[in-house]
Amino acid sequence: MPTPDGCLSLVQDTLKRTLADCAAYQNLREPPMDQAAALASIYHEGLPKPADGSTHTKAELEALRPYAIIWTDPDGGYATQSDSAPSSAGGFVSAGSLLVEIERNCPDGDEDEPTSAANLDWRNAVGKIIDDLCDLSGTESYMILESITLDHGPYWNDRASAETHGIYQGVRLAVRWGGI
Repeated sequence: MPTPDGCLSLVQDTLKRTLADCAAYQNLREPPMDQAAALASIYHEGLPKPADGSTHTKAELEALRPYAIIWTDPDGGYATQSDSAPSSAGGFVSAGSLLVEIERNCPDGDEDEPTSAANLDWRNAVGKIIDDLCDLSGTESYMILESITLDHGPYWNDRASAETHGIYQGVRLAVRWGGI
């Protein structure tokens, strides 16, 4: 597998490492994932190819979860501009937006009512992931985040797809980053 090397893949990889180090993301699995397992559950652009080469089975999807998929926002996902401020040493400053889809198997089957314990647990987990991302932002080698927006969800999949995809909960985050 190639190593991230260019500006677009390095940005996605930096968010991947940041998410993998979030305790709340690691806790989506029981027992909790370590960093290596968390990194292995985060994919660039899409899931790995299914065994039959065509469509993931319900068992494959359930075995992959929890997972995250990171991709560059197709609308304004990357920009770089000259840093010509008098106090700067010159060069360029980059910023952009990445999208992150996170899914986990629903722990309580069909209990998808807004007041259910599983629904509250998922909303709590998503909130803690956002909190962890904010706490890591700009520290050590982590990405400098400007904003995190709920792009879609938190949600449960529709029951029509449960037979082929399993019952799962998901969220899509839009992560604005800058300063690298």
